[in-house]
Amino acid sequence: MTSRHSDHPDFPSGTMCCIDEPLCGWHYRFPSQAGEGRGAKLRAVEGSLERVADVISKNVQLGIQLYVSLDGEVLADEAFGHVRPGISLHQRDALPWICCTKLMGALAMAQQLQAHGLTPHHPVADIVPEYAVGGKREATLAQLMSHALPFEPESANRPYSGLEDEEALAQSCAVEMAAPPGTGGWYSAMGSWVVVAEVVRRLSGRAYAEYVADHVLKPLGMRHTVFGPAPVPRSPALFERVDGRHVPSENVFPGVLAPRLPGTGAWGPASDLARLVEWLTVPQAGEVLGLSPETVRALTDTYRTGLPDRNFGDIDLDWGFGMCTDPAWFGVPRGSKVVGHTAYGCGMVVADLEERLVVSFLSSSVVPPDSGESRLENRIVREICREVRGRVAVGR
Repeated sequence: MTSRHSDHPDFPSGTMCCIDEPLCGWHYRFPSQAGEGRGAKLRAVEGSLERVADVISKNVQLGIQLYVSLDGEVLADEAFGHVRPGISLHQRDALPWICCTKLMGALAMAQQLQAHGLTPHHPVADIVPEYAVGGKREATLAQLMSHALPFEPESANRPYSGLEDEEALAQSCAVEMAAPPGTGGWYSAMGSWVVVAEVVRRLSGRAYAEYVADHVLKPLGMRHTVFGPAPVPRSPALFERVDGRHVPSENVFPGVLAPRLPGTGAWGPASDLARLVEWLTVPQAGEVLGLSPETVRALTDTYRTGLPDRNFGDIDLDWGFGMCTDPAWFGVPRGSKVVGHTAYGCGMVVADLEERLVVSFLSSSVVPPDSGESRLENRIVREICREVRGRVAVGR
């Protein structure tokens, strides 16, 4: 029988949370449970839960968390299957976010732009002078955050795991350009966010992890998120299916998952991940993080388009300020205003800002993008979006 869990309040034993203050001290207004709003009785949500249960029962994936909200109402916050073979996965268990971690840097950077009166087009090297080498002197914050810096592959793909902060920064600053900034795409999984963290540190005067904990995680009520000076919550972290068995994945290098890494190291449940974009769907978006409407627009604008990405299979995706703004990447209808991110083969979070719909999906299994399998999370988003938009059309 498929395991479905929705009442476990805490982390599995042995994990650490970087926030331990009482919930009542935070400012985030949690979404309400589904009632009689637009999300009431959405067939696509129930269908998605049944689809996830079927995937788990057939042993295709090991465990899945799914969170959905619409207009601030929670339509689903469920967990299915196992966090590792033989151990049930619960709602609040911490799973790796990998590259979805970058959303925290986007919010922190937006706060610092506003605090210092900067624009997204401010040169990175004006804040981190060490960055002004290898053809990057004119590189802007927007180009850094939207992966619009066409790096030279050999220097960009050096490993970062095991490096001290100073070593990682020096390595990131030494990366050379293969072409001028803004003329090509290069998705930087780790190096660019080392620089993002340094920009935030120098502008705020605080260690990056401490700043994120106080100014992003706490205001958004992300009580179960693990990030910063904490041990890896669980090893092995992710599994993949091989010959019908779930074995530790070799597709995600363990060093990538260290909580201290600014671009890949966060862990948490799907509900916490959702909050990194959910605040954008509520009235007076920005107040919870102290952001003005102008800064919110700057955060969600698109800064890169029409640039095939050499490090991402030459895919041409639209990118905003640390967030993907390309609806097709998530399964949302073209032309929609979206923000979100994906995690290599195991997660995704997206907000449709026009429909005020949020979907967050995390798995304890890795399904490599080149595996040939269709993406379960994209099918879920597509079906829910279709029904939500269909209801809107009927209402008109």
